[in-house]
Amino acid sequence: MILNKEQLAFKKKLREFAEKQILPHAAEIDRTTEFPWNNIKALAKEGLFGVSQPKENGGLGLDNVCYSIAIEEVSRVCASTGVTLAAHSSLPCGLLSLAGTADQKKKYLIPMVKGEKLGGFGLTEPGSGSDAAAMSTHAEKKNGNWVITGTKMFTTNGSTADFMLISAVTSPEKKTHGISAFIIEKDTPGFTVSQKLEKMGWRGSDTCELVFENCTIPEENLLGKEGDGFKYFLNALDSGRIGVGAMAIGLAQGALDECLKWLLKEKREPIEGADEELKEALLYADLWNGKRIDQQAFQFILADMETEITVARNMIYTAAALKDQGVPFKKEAAIGKLFATEMGMRVCTKAIDLLAPLSGTEEIPLSRFFRDIKACEIGEGTSQVQRIVIARELLKENE
Repeated sequence: MILNKEQLAFKKKLREFAEKQILPHAAEIDRTTEFPWNNIKALAKEGLFGVSQPKENGGLGLDNVCYSIAIEEVSRVCASTGVTLAAHSSLPCGLLSLAGTADQKKKYLIPMVKGEKLGGFGLTEPGSGSDAAAMSTHAEKKNGNWVITGTKMFTTNGSTADFMLISAVTSPEKKTHGISAFIIEKDTPGFTVSQKLEKMGWRGSDTCELVFENCTIPEENLLGKEGDGFKYFLNALDSGRIGVGAMAIGLAQGALDECLKWLLKEKREPIEGADEELKEALLYADLWNGKRIDQQAFQFILADMETEITVARNMIYTAAALKDQGVPFKKEAAIGKLFATEMGMRVCTKAIDLLAPLSGTEEIPLSRFFRDIKACEIGEGTSQVQRIVIARELLKENE
């Protein structure tokens, strides 16, 4: 897919912004696992929480291709910030845009789009995993309120969000048509964060287990129609897959860029202050005189990395463009997410192989990229789930 002038200018602007504002904090965020508040403030200042939201909602009014570009460029330098942006923008913002009332949009959506409030999305549960329809969290009406009881797991922005959008069973006998969506504010009695999860990747992202014990919310905090929640959440997941695919592309691009940066630096001088172990690694990797980059075997690996990244990027941009056109994009989003995340794993692995011992040092971020990319294969539906979605849509098209 060829980007137009507006999209190209946006990509250039985002690359400069990410390298100046996000990159300097990335390694420290990964090391300390601290939530990236400074980066969040920088994103909000640039209006990046509302890239594809209309201007009347406080957004930039750009298309979903530009949204994909934003996720890619931020994730290229810091996946923890990228997933926070993606989870906030595509899930709670997307759900409120889809099903929110005018009052709900004014109270919740517009502050989120402006970056004044942070949102979260709770679907997965400890006992249901990828089978979201098997959720046990339930809600019932009592005295004009909704009373919610249950547990949500692996919830992004779980403790930092100002409010959560969650799913709960309201009519068990109706199965997926008996699941509804609700808005729950952070300080609501009965809503607690039971634990923050230590993770392999996306270490600065806030991921939690949430518990609801007779959590009582007003009737008007039902999102959309009762019983339509599962449909809303599946719609949001389709959009979320575009975001995670864009994250994977950003990480793969970051890995390739690191390879090129190091491999092209011929006749390197010893790094000032470098210890003997690092110098030995550099010598072993033969980066001092640039011999590796002249080897055809290495050039072929770089060519394969570039090819796969380009193909994945076109897939994700295509899914985003279909969404912009208002036509079905479920299959394309699943294909893009599947290919981009598995491609990212291959590219990050090749990058580590190319730079050998150097890739395991803190001098470059490849070990961080490697841990972050694996999380992309899992989030918003595993690769196996994407294959189920793709096959189901393919068979449906050919009935």
